[in-house]
Amino acid sequence: MDELTITLPAELAEKLRRHIPHKPPAQAVLDLVAQALAREEEVDQPISNEEWLRQQRERFWQSSLGRYIHAQANLDVTLEEVQQMLAHDRSSWAAEVIADREDRL
Repeated sequence: MDELTITLPAELAEKLRRHIPHKPPAQAVLDLVAQALAREEEVDQPISNEEWLRQQRERFWQSSLGRYIHAQANLDVTLEEVQQMLAHDRSSWAAEVIADREDRL
């Protein structure tokens, strides 16, 4: 492995510590560079719409928001219970969700 020495500006090192607190700044930089290179390779190769959508879903569930939603989700709630809860809500949001579910059923 080649050795490389990088001096991070203090403000960048602090941002890395805030955004990626579980890794030392040097490791965080290496991981970010590896991710950027991997994305660049992905862009070079054409993919189907289905594959692109799968990748976007995977990225979402790996994001902070996706992890939060998954952690807050109640997996014991059935589809029928959700439909019953939404049946009492006459907002446009509920109507859209119900219509979307009915389209998929």
